Amino acid sequence: DKLLCKFEIENVSDSDTYCYWWSNIAVELKSSSRFIVPTNKTYLAYYSNGYHILTYENVPFIDGVDTSYSDKTKVTADYFYDIPSENKKWMYSLDDSGYGLLQYSSKNTLGKKQFVWGHKQGGEHWNEWVTDGRPYLEVQSGILETQFQHFILNKGESVTFYEVYTPYNLTKNSYDASYDSLVINPSGENIDCFLNCFIIREKFHIQQRSAFINLISHFYILS
Repeated sequence: DKLLCKFEIENVSDSDTYCYWWSNIAVELKSSSRFIVPTNKTYLAYYSNGYHILTYENVPFIDGVDTSYSDKTKVTADYFYDIPSENKKWMYSLDDSGYGLLQYSSKNTLGKKQFVWGHKQGGEHWNEWVTDGRPYLEVQSGILETQFQHFILNKGESVTFYEVYTPYNLTKNSYDASYDSLVINPSGENIDCFLNCFIIREKFHIQQRSAFINLISHFYILS
């Protein structure tokens, strides 16, 4: 019930080039959905009166709203979470049953993002257009902190990174806990256990197909 993804981007051209990467998975959005990331800071991107706005905010409370409850964000918005370098790179979305999705990745993936359509007419129409009408949010992971950044991949060089997606369970009491307590001490199935097993597989390239589906995607930069 765990999906392990290994990605490698290689520049096989004769010159240095710009590089950019984000992964994306959709999760059903419910009125009780919560989104937890090991940080109290985020870059918030949204549109207002025809302008694209980018601010740096404390989370979970922004303008008095607890944004860890995904459905409380009223406008179409990107939350690019600023995770301290010493923290593990994970995030999860779950509902009040305590069940949801956990995503975590290797230390060289700095970006963790939540995207929501919000409750304005335009956002709701887009949500309906790209789905069967059910509300959803996006769980995204990138090499850099935001989608406004890129990096240089030198000729002949490559970058390798890993991502894991797995169901995640919390107790009801844990779901109702404060954001800060969930960030400091996430409970339910043990995140550290998942991450330690992941690091072992990353280091020694252990293949355990009975427990993981191994997806190896190799991307070549040709120009």
